[in-house]
Amino acid sequence: MTTTPETRVPQTGMRQLWLAPHDSHIRAQRALAWRAAQRGQRGMTLIEIMVVIVIIGVLGSALAVGVFGMLGDAKQDAAKAQINTIGAVIEAYEARNGDYPESLDALTEGKRAKLKKSNLKDPWRQDLQYSAEGDGFTLCTGGDDKKTGTEDDYCYGQEDK
Repeated sequence: MTTTPETRVPQTGMRQLWLAPHDSHIRAQRALAWRAAQRGQRGMTLIEIMVVIVIIGVLGSALAVGVFGMLGDAKQDAAKAQINTIGAVIEAYEARNGDYPESLDALTEGKRAKLKKSNLKDPWRQDLQYSAEGDGFTLCTGGDDKKTGTEDDYCYGQEDK
């Protein structure tokens, strides 16, 4: 057998560096390095996994609070825009016909209807409150609590709170 830097190991088919007997310290270093690499691949402990889950839960709940808060604000903004749009349609109706419609359904009927039936519900899926009173009208939404006459109501022509 010739002494070459590499020899073939027939059992595994892998190449192995040929080391002289006096290179035993290199073998020991390789063995220690192999054991250290094996120790690093053990995985995560139960406590580490629980800490990660708690962190994800805290971040998720903080995100959910922010998102749901924005969703509520978006519904209020949509209700205000809807009330203002329908109020403008009612005023245009009054300008054409000389009086206000008796109900909001009058704005959804006929070939030239300005609104759809679905436009007559607020973002909380409640009917809008409308009444014609002599030379004026009121148009309101019940807001988050779905009850009229409370603080969160929004009515046409009302200034922002």
